[in-house]
Amino acid sequence: MATLNGADPTFAAKVNALIAASGGRVTLVSGVRDRAKQAALYAAALAKYGSPAIARKWVAPPGHSNHEKGKAVDFGGDLALAHKLAPAYGLHFPLANESWHAEPVGSRSDAPASNEAAWQAVDSRQAPDSPTTAPAATPEPGAERKDLGVQIGAFLSILERPVDFEGVK
Repeated sequence: MATLNGADPTFAAKVNALIAASGGRVTLVSGVRDRAKQAALYAAALAKYGSPAIARKWVAPPGHSNHEKGKAVDFGGDLALAHKLAPAYGLHFPLANESWHAEPVGSRSDAPASNEAAWQAVDSRQAPDSPTTAPAATPEPGAERKDLGVQIGAFLSILERPVDFEGVK
């Protein structure tokens, strides 16, 4: 179950207020993650996409995710409504390829100028697990796979307990 425990208190209040204002149409899919969970998600993306460059388009490596800092959430449900409500709660959707990922306004210098711009940039895209979504570039056979097993092994070796792959399909 997604949680905001450990999130920045101001950010958590804004997220909860947006969810309440949606009347239950917007839900919390993923909130705060510890480093082990982020490592597991990244390892799963490496295994799925076979390339660190492509995996990083969907999952940040451990230590580089705002989920770990308590300043990012993934919403579910009515994402159009989430985008509409976000400005009133000081939230935005900074990742053009993840229409579900929200952070506090000002959390990134590369954020789109508006939530509408972010929504328009992804309106024809689907989540990475969609069968119609293809990576931007397919690596040549064997490219970047040589050390993939070592990379996955390194990430999995830091896990000391089972990890719930919440949000990973």
